[in-house]
Amino acid sequence: MALQPSGTHIVAVTIVELDAAGVEDHLDELAQLLLDAHAANMALGLGLLWLTTHEDTTADEFYRRLDWTRLGVIPGYSTLPDGSLTGNAYYYLTL
Repeated sequence: MALQPSGTHIVAVTIVELDAAGVEDHLDELAQLLLDAHAANMALGLGLLWLTTHEDTTADEFYRRLDWTRLGVIPGYSTLPDGSLTGNAYYYLTL
């Protein structure tokens, strides 16, 4: 059996609390930071980014507004800070 490479993969984890008090005042700055990250990934030769976030949160809406494509939701998969379960939304962006 011959193995074929499937591409370049880099895993990085960044946690941003977009539902924190006062974060709405900084969404433009966060959007610029994300655009800078897109440019850095393109410089590395990457063409696809993906992420997950809690469904129906500020973060969920934030990624939609930045033209990320929502792939789907796994219902009841993520735990919110208050301990309740919510859906886990998956997004991707082609660079």
